[in-house]
Amino acid sequence: MIMLSSINISNMTEYLRSIINAFHDLIFIFNEDGVIIEHLTPNQRSELIAPRDAFMNKKYKDVLPSNVVEEMDLAFEKIRNGASSVEFDYSIVNKGERHWYSAVISILDEGINPSYLGIVRNVTNRVQITKACKESEKKYKAILENALDIFYQLDKEGNIKEISPAVERHLGYKPKEVIGKSAMIFHENPEAWLRGLEILEKKGEVIDFEVHLKTQSNEVIYGSINAHLLYDDGGNNDGIQGFIRNITKRKKAEDELKEVNEELRKLNRQKDKLFSVIAHDMKNTVSGPLGLYDFIFDSYESLSKKELFEYLQMLRRSTINQSDLLNDLLMWSRNQFKNSSVSPELVNLVEIVNTVLKHTETSATDKNISIDTLIEDNILIYADPDMLKTILRNLVNNAIKFSHPGGKVQLDAQSKENNVSVSVSDDGVGMSDDVIKKIFNKDIHYTTPGTKEEKGSGLGLDLCVDFVEKHNGSIKVNSQPGEGTKITFTLPEKESGK
Repeated sequence: MIMLSSINISNMTEYLRSIINAFHDLIFIFNEDGVIIEHLTPNQRSELIAPRDAFMNKKYKDVLPSNVVEEMDLAFEKIRNGASSVEFDYSIVNKGERHWYSAVISILDEGINPSYLGIVRNVTNRVQITKACKESEKKYKAILENALDIFYQLDKEGNIKEISPAVERHLGYKPKEVIGKSAMIFHENPEAWLRGLEILEKKGEVIDFEVHLKTQSNEVIYGSINAHLLYDDGGNNDGIQGFIRNITKRKKAEDELKEVNEELRKLNRQKDKLFSVIAHDMKNTVSGPLGLYDFIFDSYESLSKKELFEYLQMLRRSTINQSDLLNDLLMWSRNQFKNSSVSPELVNLVEIVNTVLKHTETSATDKNISIDTLIEDNILIYADPDMLKTILRNLVNNAIKFSHPGGKVQLDAQSKENNVSVSVSDDGVGMSDDVIKKIFNKDIHYTTPGTKEEKGSGLGLDLCVDFVEKHNGSIKVNSQPGEGTKITFTLPEKESGK
């Protein structure tokens, strides 16, 4: 280091000038008349500087731009009024580019001939950076204020540090209402949010993490979160930053699409079931009688009256089976594809049962099945008569079908709490829990032959379940293999509200 005491006084001026010459600032000395009597920056680093001779011994009013002259006049006036120094900023255009400067005018010598010091610094880079930052901040703010998604920042404790105005659009909160509060106030299912935090801690980010969000009015919407962890300079967790997107419309559209797809799959299953019944069961019920007709015609002259009567009985049973199958098929198709409506009325249960039993008499007689009816004459049911007949006919036919020859079928009914429970039971082959699940599964076309290899469509119980449900009733099965089956359905005793 060079000590000032070692510098010759004669060299002091040159020494000081060498120091000043290293400055980037412009240094001027003015007299009281505003004449530049010294220009101490001969290296001319600034864009402002003209040749040194253009400034020396000239008034600043004659060499500086008018906007700078105005600022200088104000500065000198303030100094004459007692200010020790005055700062001001200005800009000029030099070679087609605008440059910004910061100037300080101060008193240098207050003697008989006062002098003033002017220091000018080029602050163009600083101004440009500041301007760029402000523009960037303005864009950032505009993006956040107009973004459809909710931008947020949380501190390490999960409290909201910053949140965009979109929070009001989607969740009903003003930003100032939630700043400083826990982000949990938004989450309808806190456990799901905690799972999201676990993923964040493990991976550092979450992408398209779906949550249920609760609005200020306690409505629930679907949200999708994209977020990442923030870190301080030491690499420690310093909070969370991310976006929340309202995906309620998308989720509803997806749900509607799922419903449509499920409906299409259901219709396709129904179509397959319908075609299966037509291709197999209908074909069998028609081809069997046709073969029997051919046999009767070919052997008519050799058949006795007894044999002919037996064959005619067989044809009659086959025709009844065809009629039952066709009726079930038509009703099932109408119910599945047209959603048949219910036309309930108050009907006498015994009268409906007697009508059904006449229809099933031949099948019961053929297998020597006894049918006992334990139903009081005065029991009334509020139901669609045709649907009630279909329910009973199918249940009784199934009981006969799966009963051994000489078996017993029983019908019973109990009135309780404005409902009537009707049961059809038999002492036949019974069913396992696995079979019960299959016959109640609408996705499966399940049918088994009876004890005398009677064919069935597999649609009867489907119809029973659908028709009972259309009456807001219920149906259940109690059965064990080898111990018979009891099927009970419940329907209203009277019209609702009466």
